[in-house]
Amino acid sequence: MATSSTQDQPHNSKPVTGYPATAYPYPYPPPPPASTYYHAYQPPPTTAGPIFYNNQRQSIRGPNFVRRIVSAVIALFIILALIFCISWLVFRPQFPEFRLDSVSVSQLNATQSSLISTSAFALFVRNPNHKLSISYDKITASVSYNNDYAALGLTELPPFQQPKGNETTLHFEVSASGYVGEATVKRINDQRAAGSVTFGFGVFAWVRFSAGVWRMREHLMRVYCDPVKIVFSSNGIGSLMGQPMQCRVAL
Repeated sequence: MATSSTQDQPHNSKPVTGYPATAYPYPYPPPPPASTYYHAYQPPPTTAGPIFYNNQRQSIRGPNFVRRIVSAVIALFIILALIFCISWLVFRPQFPEFRLDSVSVSQLNATQSSLISTSAFALFVRNPNHKLSISYDKITASVSYNNDYAALGLTELPPFQQPKGNETTLHFEVSASGYVGEATVKRINDQRAAGSVTFGFGVFAWVRFSAGVWRMREHLMRVYCDPVKIVFSSNGIGSLMGQPMQCRVAL
């Protein structure tokens, strides 16, 4: 009985096809496992926090912008100051001249603690400038007693303009009526009995110098004429004592 064995098979025989082939090592590393992260550990969970913006460029631009604005304002102020100084040196504005020519007090009644008076004034005004005209606006004339700051009477004058070198005389009246106090009434009556009463006279106005299209800004002008001594005649009419009085002008 014939049996088959491995000895009966020739040495150069090939293996029968269909059997599984011998496994060879993989030429490349195996692919990573199916996962979202390729590392052995997962990153810590992210927490929602404030978003950071790099404002370095804005912080640098802000101060520079403010410095430019400040520099432009300073430069504009310097230019305007130079223009004003040059114009002042070219035109050389001079203050107007005021002179109190006459005062007539037609009524002065000081009884108990009140005062009633009416005074007529003649005020001479001269513009000494040869290149500039002067305009006067919002003019107020006041009368006070004994150089006191409290006005006994006020009156408003119409605005007017003086060309260069012009001279004019303003005529107006100032009335006073009201409470002044017993002490003031006593002093006025005592001075009147002695021969003269001392008053103060002032004018306040907004003035502007101009030459053609060039105009200065308005300035508050203050005119002081004091002390104004009024002497009374036997008929009760008072007048300015002495010669016309030159007044002080302040701008």
